[in-house]
Parts: sequence; structure tokens; C-alpha cells
Amino acid sequence: MYVINFIIICLLFTSPRCILKMDHHCPWVNNCVGFTNYKFFLLFLFYAILYTVYVTATVTKYFIAFWNVSEE
Repeated sequence: MYVINFIIICLLFTSPRCILKMDHHCPWVNNCVGFTNYKFFLLFLFYAILYTVYVTATVTKYFIAFWNVSEE
């Protein structure tokens, strides 16, 4: 006998085997993160962090120059 679950947030029907590798709903990607798309979710996080570091590194120089301007 198979039990079919319904995920209200994703509006999806799932089977009991859907609890592999901490399946959960992620609001960042507005989708379920599970066993089949775990690699893509980790790549998304990696590129998001990489982009954040890049933007921070390129803007820091201008941010410091803006705050070091003395009023005359």
C-alpha cells in the first residue's frame, strides 16, 4: 500500500520516498530541494556567495573613498 502525501507550499503530490537527503521547500528558489536537484541547489548557493564576494571586493574601494571625504 502506497501513501501519497501532498505538499501544500509546492502544491505537489509526493510519495513516502520523498524524504531523501533532507527534502524541503526553499523560498529562495521557490521550489522543493531534494535528492534529484541537490547538486543544482548547492551550485546556486556557491555562485550566489561568489557573486557577493565579487561585488563586495569591487565596491569596497569606492565605499571607503566616499566616507573618507572631509568636509571643507
